[in-house]
Amino acid sequence: MLSRIVILLFTGWMLALTAAFYAFPAWHLVLWSSLALSSAGAIAAGVAIHRPSHPMPWWVLAVTVTVFAAGDTTYNVLTTVLGQERPFPSLADVFYIAMYPIAAAGLVLLIRRRTGGRDRGSLLDALSVTTALALLSWIFFIGPYVQDAALTWRERATSIAYPLGDVLLMATLARLLITSGTNRAAALLGAGAVGLLASDVVYGLGQLDGTWAIGSYYDLGWVVFYIGWGVAALHPSMTELTAPDRGASAEMSIGRITLLVAVSLVAPGVLL
Repeated sequence: MLSRIVILLFTGWMLALTAAFYAFPAWHLVLWSSLALSSAGAIAAGVAIHRPSHPMPWWVLAVTVTVFAAGDTTYNVLTTVLGQERPFPSLADVFYIAMYPIAAAGLVLLIRRRTGGRDRGSLLDALSVTTALALLSWIFFIGPYVQDAALTWRERATSIAYPLGDVLLMATLARLLITSGTNRAAALLGAGAVGLLASDVVYGLGQLDGTWAIGSYYDLGWVVFYIGWGVAALHPSMTELTAPDRGASAEMSIGRITLLVAVSLVAPGVLL
C-alpha cells in the first residue's frame, strides 16, 4: 500500500513538473533539472523503502540518471545562461555519452544477480537482438554520419557515439527482460529506455540539421525515461531483480519465441 501511494505521488509530481516545463519556458532550466534529479531521488528512495538484498545495481542506475541530469543541466546552462545556439558537440554530450556505459554496468549487475552468470540461453537471445539493432543503427544512423563529409571529426564521432550507446543499452536491457519474465520493474526500465532511445534519435538528427529546440515535444521521450526508471525502483518487484532465478529464463515462452522470430526477420526486411 505504501509503495502504491509513493508511486502515485512521484508520478503526479513528475507530470506536474512536465506540465510546468511546457507552460513556463522561461523556467525550463530549474524545472527540467528538478525533473531529472527527482528521478534519481526516486531510485534512491526505492532502495531505502524496499531494501533489496543487493542494492548496488540500483545505486549504479541512480548514478546513471544523475549523470544524464548533469548533461541536461549543462546543456541548459550553455544555451540559456551563456547564450550558445544549439552547441554540438559540447560538454553536455560528454555527460550524455558517459551515461551509456554506466547504465549498461548497472543492468549487467542486475542480470548477474538474477542469473548467477550461468544463463547462456538468454545471452544468445540478447546477442540476436543486439545484432538486429546494430544492423538498423548502422544503416539508418551510423552509416550516413560516416559518409557525411560536411561534418567535422568531433561532430561525426559524437553523432556515432549516440546510436552505439543506444545499442549497448538496449542489448543489456534485452537480456534483462528475457531473464526477468513478467517482472514489472524490468518492464518499466524497458519502457524508460525506449523513451530515451526515441528522444536520442531525434536529438542527434535535430542537432545536425539545425531544427533542435528546447521545449519541443521531442523531450517527452526523456520524460518517459525519468518517470519509468523512477517508478521501476519504487515498485516492490524491484527486489526480485537482485534475487537469483536460474530456472525461469530457460522456458521458451510465446513472447520469447516471437521476439526471436522478429529479430531474425530484420535483415531480410531491410533488404526487401
